Amino acid sequence: MERGLERTNLAFRLADIFRSLTSQRLDVAFKTTQEIQRSKADKVVVIEMFHVKSYEETYMLDKSYPTTVRIFHV
Repeated sequence: MERGLERTNLAFRLADIFRSLTSQRLDVAFKTTQEIQRSKADKVVVIEMFHVKSYEETYMLDKSYPTTVRIFHV
């Protein structure tokens, strides 16, 4: 039970960091969060969070609809 509570607290901390900081500051915040550094799974989640944050920041700069490029290999 204690491990589950610890994971929930980490999730809330990550969400707080993610919403409040820019990408440059996110990198520093995640590098200093010990739970992330100890867990490979958490590192994967953080990488995906960076992708989402980068997409959000790009969208805020140019609010036109994003284009999707599809590459088909034959």
